[in-house]
Amino acid sequence: MLTHDEIVELIPLTALDAVSPEEAREVRAHCALCLSCRAILADYGYVALGLCEGAPQREPPARLATALRAQIAPASSAPRCDWRSLFRLPAGYSPGLAVAAIACVLLAALAVWRFTAPPADPDAIEVARLQRSTEALKAGIKGTDRAPSSTGQVLADPQSSVGYLVVSQLNTLPPEQVYQVWLIRNGVRDSGGTFTVDAQGSARVRLQGTVAFAGYSDVGVTVEPKGGSPGPTSPKVIGGSFASGR
Repeated sequence: MLTHDEIVELIPLTALDAVSPEEAREVRAHCALCLSCRAILADYGYVALGLCEGAPQREPPARLATALRAQIAPASSAPRCDWRSLFRLPAGYSPGLAVAAIACVLLAALAVWRFTAPPADPDAIEVARLQRSTEALKAGIKGTDRAPSSTGQVLADPQSSVGYLVVSQLNTLPPEQVYQVWLIRNGVRDSGGTFTVDAQGSARVRLQGTVAFAGYSDVGVTVEPKGGSPGPTSPKVIGGSFASGR
């Protein structure tokens, strides 16, 4: 099982299809649950697509093309970028020079992307920091029978009244309803805020507590009317406890 930092290091190579199938599956499975890593993977995917579309394609020698086609069986009919064709070098050039050329192109592309990309999402950066932190409070979120496949996490600094909920595989709601987060302390439920999910059932939610998160023991989420409720009006959909992270 790869750590979060190891996943982050593999994301650029995953975007280039330059990792093993097992590593790719683990990276993409992690990104499905980690919104900050999912954003990084999407950014590198954009760069990879730009490299693929921006480089002229050249017809390889017939013998080389035949050998490559015999070894590379496409998994689907979807078009894939042939990275090997982007970096073909004349005879006599060393593999080391080829690697250096690829690295230079990638660094240049990333530099251009960094210059032209919109500003980074501060909430995504904070979530990534909390996920790496050994001091942060972390509550694993699991679904009830109303959302059995849903998973997620609540993260916060113990002395901060601001935290984050990252969740996936929740059902989308009709326009007149929202999800509402309840932060529980000594039997008292404080509203942490309301949210909706995207088409894939995912969300990253900035939570505002009434006290520092060190004072909370549990988290629950219910379905409420749009605008939220003073207290829960329906059964818990997902929830978790900080106890295991303390």
